[in-house]
Amino acid sequence: MLDLDSEAEVRDGVEHLARRFGSRLDGVLVQPTAPPGVEVLVGMTLDEVVGPMLTLGRGGTATDLLGDGRRHLLVPAGASEAGGALEQAGLGAAVLGRHSLRCRTW
Repeated sequence: MLDLDSEAEVRDGVEHLARRFGSRLDGVLVQPTAPPGVEVLVGMTLDEVVGPMLTLGRGGTATDLLGDGRRHLLVPAGASEAGGALEQAGLGAAVLGRHSLRCRTW
């Protein structure tokens, strides 16, 4: 649920989920909406052949509108590999900084 602006709206939303999912609902996480910015897709999968893989790419509606810009990395992946994958996905300047395309570590 998005754009809940008051405690009452959050309570109503939780009650709606409780009615819809019943005993299958094990809890909810409420957090503020992130400020506007660059949406990034980050995922992990376990490939049967090569093992764990990290997926990086454009997130949000850009994933659908701009096509498949995802990049897959074998784990462990270092900062330079992740930075290169972000650049190849067209996110280098947006995520790494406009003036320096050196990867920042978080």
